[in-house]
Amino acid sequence: IIIMGRPDEEETLLRVDVAINKKYRHADGTEMTISRVCWDTGGIDGEIVYQRSKKHGVFRVLPVKGASVYGKPVITMPKTRNQR
Repeated sequence: IIIMGRPDEEETLLRVDVAINKKYRHADGTEMTISRVCWDTGGIDGEIVYQRSKKHGVFRVLPVKGASVYGKPVITMPKTRNQR
């Protein structure tokens, strides 16, 4: 799922909240939920993403930053909890 919009606008944040908490139905009828979300912090105020990560749970909404190096992991989990 890709949600387009500005992360500093409440409407966008509400659409993210709805998408994260929505129950989706597979073609065979199986109900599915979103268990993890990667949210790109590049080019925006990362603090917005960090706050949303706290709201939904740091292991559910993962702030990520793109890399210019091929083969770098998409995400690395922090070793300790920070103060953000």
